[in-house]
Amino acid sequence: MKKFLLPIFAIIMIAGISCQGEKKTASNKRVYPFEKATIVSRSEIHSGVSIRQDIYIDGYGAREARYTTTKMTYNDRDIETKALSMVTPDYIYTVDFQSRTGTRIPNDPDKVVEEMRKIIVSSKLDDRTKDQLISRLPEEKEAIKNSQTTGLVIKDFIKDLKPSGKEKLLDDLECDVYEIKDDSTGELQAKLYVWNYLPIKLVDVQGRVIQEVVSLDTTSVDTSVFSIPDSVKIEDWLETFANSIKQFEHQGK
Repeated sequence: MKKFLLPIFAIIMIAGISCQGEKKTASNKRVYPFEKATIVSRSEIHSGVSIRQDIYIDGYGAREARYTTTKMTYNDRDIETKALSMVTPDYIYTVDFQSRTGTRIPNDPDKVVEEMRKIIVSSKLDDRTKDQLISRLPEEKEAIKNSQTTGLVIKDFIKDLKPSGKEKLLDDLECDVYEIKDDSTGELQAKLYVWNYLPIKLVDVQGRVIQEVVSLDTTSVDTSVFSIPDSVKIEDWLETFANSIKQFEHQGK
């Protein structure tokens, strides 16, 4: 497994990137074993920085909204920020509630990359610059795929690990316990508690809880969480990309 605990934590708890592969829509395979869910997760990266995530799932993962509240102390000041990452069958959204701004991009990597290619080809950029930008499109496609997968599922992350035991959490969830060890030394770094491929708790070698799900309801979800407030200005990502290409054209003159 990973050598350092923080990258592990960042990958499976904070970034929200699913380790199972591409996000599935309602017409494809299910991301989660339940149709809907409301999950509250709390974590502490280090002293003075805490994160709460309110995660809402609908349609077995066809729609997923993750509201993240980060609190930190800096120069004796308490700072709080709130953000939203949301995936729907049609769009991927990111919202910053402090600036009341956000972006949306079609939830179709092939379509997005093709539109980007058309914008580049039809631009007034020189051929060399066009070729350079087009060569980077496969990377952009992978980035969009990663944006699709806000899911908590970590099936691929634990596929080579064997549970070291079982423990019940949140009253009645029987979790498999996985030991995360240093690749080179074999020393224990952390214990990961997993239920239905969902990370429920992460504990370091000293026994300190770094992240844990504090509540999990798989019977209901408030569908209003999938609506972005009118006070938030949403920009179309492809339009922003086209405008950046135009600015690039002017700089090249």
